[in-house]
Amino acid sequence: MDAVYILDDSCKATTPFTYNADITPLTDGLAKKLRAYRKVSHAIIMNNPHDAVITNLYKLLVENFPNYNLMIFSTEQAALQWLKLEQI
Repeated sequence: MDAVYILDDSCKATTPFTYNADITPLTDGLAKKLRAYRKVSHAIIMNNPHDAVITNLYKLLVENFPNYNLMIFSTEQAALQWLKLEQI
């Protein structure tokens, strides 16, 4: 497949994960799924500081995946702008 652009509004979500026990296995599953795509751009909108920290830790784990770009935003406008810039 070609490219995927994800807008993920997680403002009302809560992250039930802890860093070591729960997040690390997610990267293995993501690595397998990414093989099917040339590029994945994932914009997450968050307004909870705890969840933003956990997501930033996850971002550190996946930053070396060459075809996966993850960014965290506090507004939908900023996230959409980033996704548009990623498509150019």
